[in-house]
Amino acid sequence: SSRNLETNMSRNGQRYNVDMEVSHMFGVNGQYSYNDWISFFGLLGYRQASIDYTPRNRAEKEETMTSHNIFLQLGAEIGFRILTAKNYQFRALGFAGLVGGLNLIDDYYMSSPLFGYVRGIGVQLNIRHIFILGGFRSTHVYWHTYHSDHWGEDDYEFMADFDLMSSPFVSIGIGF
Repeated sequence: SSRNLETNMSRNGQRYNVDMEVSHMFGVNGQYSYNDWISFFGLLGYRQASIDYTPRNRAEKEETMTSHNIFLQLGAEIGFRILTAKNYQFRALGFAGLVGGLNLIDDYYMSSPLFGYVRGIGVQLNIRHIFILGGFRSTHVYWHTYHSDHWGEDDYEFMADFDLMSSPFVSIGIGF
């Protein structure tokens, strides 16, 4: 939703209106159980964002650039068991973690690091070393780039700061 997105874009001092469409994240994740209550997780993922931009004075037509985001998420989970048997376990949990990564833009702007945080709640089914996790998560991601080989001045920038609030998710992974 555009209400969860804050952007700032300029070229040669001209300001732009920006609309961003973010894809689903795909990747691999793993989990390490510390004890019955606490576990740690890691996720390496990919997400694409399509960015449409138009000059605020409407002097030019709308253009599009694509951003390829590579994420690394690390965090902790706290949960409690609802059902337990010899080869499976069902539990409710809450989690929080940090997000870091790289933003690769196929346009005028230089690629930049991105960072943020993730938090959420869910239920998890463990069957031996395989787990299925589903629930709702909120992710906040920020990136800002100022320089490129094309630039001789400081009046070029692109910034995106967005929240993906209460997004449903399903994740399948390997636990240790």
